[in-house]
Amino acid sequence: MSFFKFVFSKVFIVNLLIALLLTAGLVFLVISYLDNFTHHGEQIVVPNVIGKKTEDLDSALVDKGFEYVIIDSIFDRKKPKGVVVDQSPSPEYFVKEGRKLYLTINARTTKKITIKEEMIDLSVKDAVERLQSYGVQVVIQTKPSTPVGVVLGVSYHGSKVIPGKTLINDGDVVTIVVSGGSNASSYLGDYIGLSLKDAINRAQTSSFTPLAVQLGKPLCVTEADSMSRTVIRQRPTYEQGLKLKMGAPVELYFSCDSTYKEPAPIK
Repeated sequence: MSFFKFVFSKVFIVNLLIALLLTAGLVFLVISYLDNFTHHGEQIVVPNVIGKKTEDLDSALVDKGFEYVIIDSIFDRKKPKGVVVDQSPSPEYFVKEGRKLYLTINARTTKKITIKEEMIDLSVKDAVERLQSYGVQVVIQTKPSTPVGVVLGVSYHGSKVIPGKTLINDGDVVTIVVSGGSNASSYLGDYIGLSLKDAINRAQTSSFTPLAVQLGKPLCVTEADSMSRTVIRQRPTYEQGLKLKMGAPVELYFSCDSTYKEPAPIK
C-alpha cells in the first residue's frame, strides 16, 4: 500500500481521531489540575484589620485563609497600644487565598523622650510652646520671685528635669515653676468657642493651669477627638478685666456628645 493510500485510509483516519481525542483529553485534565492546584481565578477580599489587636489576628486572618507578617511598629499615643495601624495589601483588595498580609502595629511600650533644651529664664509662653513640641503636657506652678513671669525650673514626677538625660513618657505631664509674687496675676481670657487645644494653649500662655472637663456621653475616643472639640463652658466665667493669680486653675468644658445641650442658666 502506497503512503498516500495509507494516509487516506479509514484505519489511519480513525487512529488519528482517537489520538487527537486522547491528546485533547490529556490537555484538559492537566489544565483542570493546575487550576485546582493554583486556585486559578479564585480571589477573596482582603479583610480590614486596622484597629484590631494583635491577639485577634489569627481569628481575623488565619482562619480566613490568610497569612500575616508584622514588619514594623510605630508609637502613636493617640491610638491604643498593640493594634494594627497599617496593612498591605489594603482592605477590600482581591487576592488569592493564602496571600501574606504585611502589618504595622502601634507599639505596646510607651515612647520615652528627653527635653534637650534648658527652659530656665524663658518666658512662660516660650517654655510652654517648646515643651509641647516634645509631646508633653504642661502644668504651671508659681513661686514668689522676681522678675515675674519667667521659668524657674521644670519637674517631672516631683524630680528636676535634667536636659538631655531625664526620661519622660511621651504625653505625660511636666510641671514648670514660674516666678510670681504673692499678687502676681494675669487677665482671664474668653475661651468659649475655641477648640480645646487652642484654649489650653492660651490659658497656659497666660500662666494659668487649664483643666479639661468632658461632658455628656459618649466620651471622646482619642486625644485628637478631644482636642478638636469646641469649649462650651469655662470656669471661672469670663469677665472683662478679670484677673486671676498666676497658676490658678481654669476649667474648660467640652463634649463629644452631639446630643448634649448646656443646661439653661438659673434666673
